[in-house]
Amino acid sequence: DEALRWLSRCGDARMTGTGASVFAPFAERAQAQQWLQSLPDAWSGFVARGMNRSAVLALV
Repeated sequence: DEALRWLSRCGDARMTGTGASVFAPFAERAQAQQWLQSLPDAWSGFVARGMNRSAVLALV
């Protein structure tokens, strides 16, 4: 809940279905990197490119 509130300051933050992670879309990678740099020290995070379709489905 705390992580979701923190990330919501940047825009449309969401939680994964399992609730294990939170994420948010960014228009530019540089903007995402800036938010990552301000991540609280006790948390871990990374910047990834979003996909509209699972890469695993392409293998099936």
